[in-house]
Amino acid sequence: MEALAEALVRAVRDGVGRENALLFSGGLDSSVTAWILQGCAPFTAYAGGLEGSHDLLWAKKASNLLGIPLVTVVFREGEVLRTAAWLYSEYGLSVVEVSFEVPLVLVLRRVRERTVFTGQGADELFGGYRKYLEDPSLMNADLERVISTTSRREMEIARQMGKELVMPYLHPEVVKIVRAISPEERIAGGVRKRILREAAERMRMPREIVAKEKKAVQYGSGVMRVLKREARRRGMSVEGLLRELA
Repeated sequence: MEALAEALVRAVRDGVGRENALLFSGGLDSSVTAWILQGCAPFTAYAGGLEGSHDLLWAKKASNLLGIPLVTVVFREGEVLRTAAWLYSEYGLSVVEVSFEVPLVLVLRRVRERTVFTGQGADELFGGYRKYLEDPSLMNADLERVISTTSRREMEIARQMGKELVMPYLHPEVVKIVRAISPEERIAGGVRKRILREAAERMRMPREIVAKEKKAVQYGSGVMRVLKREARRRGMSVEGLLRELA
């Protein structure tokens, strides 16, 4: 755990730019990055979601616990639908991929700083999704897809907006350390992200944040709710909605 904590510190420190931002949900991944970043450089955290969404409410609470500056970005339903249609058309994404990329795009549009830290890769690396409890071996294939495809797509989207993404969890040193631990050990005892939680405890992070369970961004932000509601209103599937909007 000590080696992992040190590698994460180096990964964050190596990514620091002249002006820094952090995509922040208040969850474990972004909170660990925020905790480390505080000791490296000034930064602003940005949280996005529909009014009253889980991510906005929790981000406000977590930012107070961590003592970091927070800017909240409130999504409007119309811009969620337009952005979803653009992602579907431009990149040919699945419904799930569209739903978790919409929050990224909408928040990046409001970010003022050039260097933007994200928690991409943490779920696949440490076992953040419930499906890994049933089949831990899925982590390896999912991580490869994030490294080869998802992260590159997100970096391209960010570059179009004049931003540079930093993904500390995908830093080669961090990936190497965690990969040396079997997928089964990373979720031992049925505790998702057990390794990362232990590293966070070593960093003396607030216990309420260390213990928080994962809520996927498409649900925590309210984006998937908007897509499903509009699809029901039109009497079609979400994928049919995206095809029609595109």
